[in-house]
Amino acid sequence: MKSQKAMEFIGGCMAHLTVEMTDHAKWQLRTAMTHAVELAERDAEDRVRKKLTRWHDPKEEPPRNNVCVLLKVVDQLDNKAIYLGSREGVEYMTDGGLVFGTDFDDKSMPDMNVKVIGWREIM
Repeated sequence: MKSQKAMEFIGGCMAHLTVEMTDHAKWQLRTAMTHAVELAERDAEDRVRKKLTRWHDPKEEPPRNNVCVLLKVVDQLDNKAIYLGSREGVEYMTDGGLVFGTDFDDKSMPDMNVKVIGWREIM
């Protein structure tokens, strides 16, 4: 169990029991409460992990301008890559100077025609 407050709470509850219980019953109760806290901690960690590792759709929810994010891109041949970059108006620019949009254009070769399909905050 990671939460010091939860450990203190369980200890306080056990210290102030007004019901007569055998030592074994007290041990079972403490074990059940500790297990419940551990399950809640794991659930909270999973929710935070999912939130932090979620790719945002740039068409639905673009990042703020000039904020460094991870960019997930794909070309017309379905090759995917991840770059470090930011949104500059309607375009996305990588730190290496590459510029991408959110749609394919008709002028480029399929392997050079790249669009942004997702972005993720850097934590």
